[in-house]
Amino acid sequence: MRFLLHDGESLGYDFRDFEAVLEFARDHADDTLFIYTRATNIELFTSALSAERATYIGYSKHDSLRLSPALLAQRLGVAEGSSFAFGDLHALAARKPKLPSGQIVPSGDGYLDPPTPMVEHYQGRLNAIARATAAERVVFAVVSGLKPLSDVGENASQRLEEGRRQTYPLESVAGVAAHLQGAFAASGIAVVPLCVQYGNRVDVLSQVNAIQHAKPLRHPLQVVEDVDWNELPLQQAAFYLALKRFGSAHRLPVLAFGNASTYLHLILAAAGGFDAMAVALHGYPVVHRRDGRPYWDELGACLSSLRTFRQQTAGDWTHVSASIARYLESAIARAFSTPQQVAVALGERTSQ
Repeated sequence: MRFLLHDGESLGYDFRDFEAVLEFARDHADDTLFIYTRATNIELFTSALSAERATYIGYSKHDSLRLSPALLAQRLGVAEGSSFAFGDLHALAARKPKLPSGQIVPSGDGYLDPPTPMVEHYQGRLNAIARATAAERVVFAVVSGLKPLSDVGENASQRLEEGRRQTYPLESVAGVAAHLQGAFAASGIAVVPLCVQYGNRVDVLSQVNAIQHAKPLRHPLQVVEDVDWNELPLQQAAFYLALKRFGSAHRLPVLAFGNASTYLHLILAAAGGFDAMAVALHGYPVVHRRDGRPYWDELGACLSSLRTFRQQTAGDWTHVSASIARYLESAIARAFSTPQQVAVALGERTSQ
C-alpha cells in the first residue's frame, strides 16, 4: 500500500511526533511511504529513516503555495484513509506506552542518528569551552528564553501576544544560572549556560550581550555560533547528542531549562533526555486549542528527569525561577552526592 505521512499542525518541527513516524515505518516495512514535511527537516529525518525507506517531499517555511495533504495524496495515488498527520500516528503505535493524552511516552533513548563526524565536531567544541573555563569541572546547561513570536494565533497580533505570554524571559534564565554558579563555585564546579534561541542571530546576540553587561555572570550565556538554531535541526540534534556524550564521558550532569519549546523535543529525540530538565510554563488562561502545557505536565509526571513549573500568577515568573533554581541545584548536588564522587570530580579537574 501507499501511505502519505505529513506534519500537519505540528508546523514541521514538533519532534515529539517523530518516534511515532518511525514506529509506523517499522510496522509498514513492505509499504510505500511518502513523507511531506518542512524541507529543512529532511536531512534530520533521513538520518533515522533513509531515503530508501521513504520518499521525502519538502516545502519551505513561508511557502504560500504549499499543497494540501489531500491534494498531494490524490496526486501520489494514496488511497482515502491512508494519509496521516504525524500527530495521528501515536494512536497506531500499539506497542508503545502512552501518556493520558494518547501520545507516545518518549523512549528515553535517542532515536535520531546524526552523522558521527558532526557529533564529534561538537564534542570538540564542548571540550574547548570546558578547557577555557578556569580549569573547573563544567556542568553544561542548555537554556532558552526570548520567544517574541508564538506559533499559535490567527494573526501576527495574536502570535505576538501569545509569544509574550509564553516567554520565560532571558533575564530570568540568567538569574537562575547566576544562582547555580554561585551555589557551586566553591566546589570547583562551573555551570556554563549554552543559549538556544530561535530568531534573528543579531537580535539574539544583542539581547545576550545586554544581559551580561547589565548583570555579569561568572560564566556568561553563550550562543554556540556554529549551530544553525533556525534552519538546521540536524545540527541541533548532533549538538544535543554531543552534550549527552560529554556528560557521560566526564561523569557530569547535563541540564536544560527555560521555555517549553522545540529544543526540548529535540533533546529527547536526539539524546533521550538530559539529567535534569526544567520547563517554565505561563499561567494565563487557555486561548488557543494548541496549548502545549498539558503535554509538558503529562511528561513531567512520567519522566523522572523532567519537571514543569507553572506561574502562580499570570505574568509573574518569580516563583517559577526560584523553584527551578532549587530543583536544578538539588539535581547537581545529587550528581555529587558522595564524598568519593566529589573527590573524583575535583581530582580530575586538577589533573587536566
